[in-house]
Amino acid sequence: MTQNFDFHCSGTGVPILFVPGSYSTPAEWRPVQSHLPEGFEFFSTSLSGYGQSRERRRNEDQSLRPQIDLLSEVIEKIGKPVHLVAHSFGGLVALGFLETAPKTVLSVTFLEANPLGLLKIEGDSNLDADLWQIIARFKAQVTAKDPDAAKTIIDDVLVRTKLTDFAKALPKQLSGGMKQRVAIARALAVNPAVMLMDEPLSALDSQTRELLMDDLVELWTRQPFTAVYVTHNLAEAVRLGHKVVVLSRRPGQVREIVEIEKPLAEREFGDADLDHAQKHLWQLMRDEARAADAELLHG
Repeated sequence: MTQNFDFHCSGTGVPILFVPGSYSTPAEWRPVQSHLPEGFEFFSTSLSGYGQSRERRRNEDQSLRPQIDLLSEVIEKIGKPVHLVAHSFGGLVALGFLETAPKTVLSVTFLEANPLGLLKIEGDSNLDADLWQIIARFKAQVTAKDPDAAKTIIDDVLVRTKLTDFAKALPKQLSGGMKQRVAIARALAVNPAVMLMDEPLSALDSQTRELLMDDLVELWTRQPFTAVYVTHNLAEAVRLGHKVVVLSRRPGQVREIVEIEKPLAEREFGDADLDHAQKHLWQLMRDEARAADAELLHG
């Protein structure tokens, strides 16, 4: 059978399949993959009609089925259960596939909110109806195994992220810090092997950033998890990191790996040890920044 979809593979170990959103290809995942440790086998593809994946959709049928079928073929080619990491619209496809073949999925992690609201403006298409049918069937599957399974998971992550009192709140009623906690809660709910956190605090004011760093430390202390945390903020790096990987300017080589031995729970604002580590990181970053500026000025 002729392969008619994008299929890229690298590394060895625990299998992770990256599912892109619309207008994306496997190349979009390379920066994410470069930050993950060894021990993972990376697979990536493109949705129908993008990259090297043949267009399967028809004008008269805008359902999720063609995309779900493509994902099914990709996982069949991989030949073993995978962890799904899905972005944006790819999250809807991953949710649909999970409903049809749950035994082939070890976990699902969503990056950025799935654009559910967009489905309502598709005119006469059945996308919105398909999605809610998928959600309803998925809930029924969970309920059939354990009536309280979904609620138990949701209640647990709400407690861990201090959001229990806001369980019924609308997005517009949440502050910036709360929205970041929601994103973290969504990731924790699927118990991912590795949590990817790309500049999670960058849009917050300094006070909220400090409070949320305290929350992250408390969250990790109660139940440790593995995370790859990408940031340009050195204070965040030394406060939250165990190993800080400093990258050079283009083409992005590892300049140095700085290990911080002090336990997370003992790190505080104004800590002398952290100040020392931060100064060392700044020395590395300053040299790279100066060299990058020089390249821009002199070509």
